[in-house]
Amino acid sequence: LEKYGLYVTALKEVKGGINLNLNLSFLNQVSQKDKVMFTRQFGVMLKSAIPPVKALKSQVAQTKNTQFRAKILQMAEGIETGSSLSQVFALHPSVFDQFFVSIVKSGEATGKVADSLGYLADHLEKDYNLRQKIRGAMIYPAFIIVVFIGAFFLVTFFIVPKLTQILKDFSGKLPLSTKAMMALSDFVRGGGWIFLLLLMGFLFILPMILKTLRRTRRFYDSMLLKLPVFGGFFKRVALVQFCENLSVLIKAGLPITQALSITKNIISNTIYKEIIQEVE
Repeated sequence: LEKYGLYVTALKEVKGGINLNLNLSFLNQVSQKDKVMFTRQFGVMLKSAIPPVKALKSQVAQTKNTQFRAKILQMAEGIETGSSLSQVFALHPSVFDQFFVSIVKSGEATGKVADSLGYLADHLEKDYNLRQKIRGAMIYPAFIIVVFIGAFFLVTFFIVPKLTQILKDFSGKLPLSTKAMMALSDFVRGGGWIFLLLLMGFLFILPMILKTLRRTRRFYDSMLLKLPVFGGFFKRVALVQFCENLSVLIKAGLPITQALSITKNIISNTIYKEIIQEVE
């Protein structure tokens, strides 16, 4: 404990009770917000001439996420044993990707690690805000779809059957649309709802399958950009990611070819990957 600048101020014995000692790692995943705060504070400390080991150890006390705290301690140990900052960051690719490590390595080469971390913090913050905006923009369409599905089943199971009984008492000829609605209601109530649920499940899982398989990924990405309303939206998202990432890498001093190569790996859309490959 003393090695990390921590000192015991009180000890309390715990008697009885059940200690399940559960390690729910999925609840302690390092979020983008945690990474932004760490990068910003760590960069400020280095700029204030605080040694990297001391700066890392001070971050441990300020980090609430247990998994992230353990990783920061491991990085501090790595610095103490003679590793560089970029090397200790590279030990945790799930948190610090190639983009992050490359900028830190560029900062080490130019002697401007603090400035590089400042660029990174600005970039991560913009990326975080962009993700939040995208998530917020997708909430409304998702809400509309859920409401529509709920209204469909409500009408089919409760409203149409009552209207059917009333309409059957009339001797007049019913419109084709009314007959179709009544037939659809009978089909759904007669067990067709299972088919509809399976169909919706298939339509939900199919894009995930197309996105996962290497052979179909290009087709999926191409169709995503050609969607009537959302296609333009996805294009703009990809362009923002491309420009922002490339800008930060060039600003950090990386050669244009290396910057394009790293940016290509960050962009998720296969079509844009191919375009960036050609440019590179």
